[in-house]
Amino acid sequence: MALLASLAGGLAAVGKLLGAIYPKMKSRIRFRSNLEKLNKEMGKLTNLGNTVKEQIEAAEKRRGQVAAAPAVTMWLEELEAINKEVNSIEAHVQQGNLCPTTPSCCCLGCTLGEKVYKSIIEVRRLIEAVKFFSNSMVVENCQVKIVEHIPGPSIIGQSTASKNLLKVMNLLNDDDGASKIGVWGMAGVGKITLVKNLNNQLETASSSAQPFSIIIWVTVSKELDLKRL
Repeated sequence: MALLASLAGGLAAVGKLLGAIYPKMKSRIRFRSNLEKLNKEMGKLTNLGNTVKEQIEAAEKRRGQVAAAPAVTMWLEELEAINKEVNSIEAHVQQGNLCPTTPSCCCLGCTLGEKVYKSIIEVRRLIEAVKFFSNSMVVENCQVKIVEHIPGPSIIGQSTASKNLLKVMNLLNDDDGASKIGVWGMAGVGKITLVKNLNNQLETASSSAQPFSIIIWVTVSKELDLKRL
C-alpha cells in the first residue's frame, strides 16, 4: 500500500510538471508558427504595396495632373504603420526575448504573442482592402480653393459694419490661442452679411496673411441635424 501510494504521488508530481511545461511548449510552437505566417503574409503585402506605388507613378506619367486616391493614400499609410510594427516584432525576436517568464513572452496571451497575432489580422485586412480600390488608384489632382466666394451685399461705405469687419479680422489674426469668435446681435442687424463679407475678404488675403488653410461655410438652422451637418 505504501509503495502504491508512493507511486501515485510520484505520478501526480510528474503530471503537474508536465501540465506546467506543456502550455509553455505549446505557446512557443504556436508563436513560431504565427511568426512564420506573419512573415509570409507581410511579404505578400509588401509586393502589393510596390505594385500600387508603381501603378500610381505610371498613371502620373501618362496623365499628368493626377494623385493617389484618398483611400489609396490611407492604405499606404497603414501599410507603413504595420511594416514598422512587424520590424519591431522582428527586433524583439532577434534579441531572443521569447522566454514565457519575461515581460515580452512568447505565449499568445502575452505581449509579443498578441502583437504577432493582431499583426497577422491587420496584414490580411490590408491585403483584402486592395480589391476595393484596384480600379480607382488615382484621382484628378484638382487644386482646392482656400475660400469660395459667397454672393451677397457689400458693406463698403458702411462705417459701423466695416469697423466690425476689421475688428473680426484682427481677432482672427491675433495669435492668442482663441479657437472661437462669436458675432452676435438682434435679428436683422446684418450679422450674416458681415460674415459673408468676412469670408469674401479672406478670399483676397495673401497666403502669408491667411489665418486658415481652408474656409468651410456651413448654415446651421434651428432644427439642427448633427449627422447631416
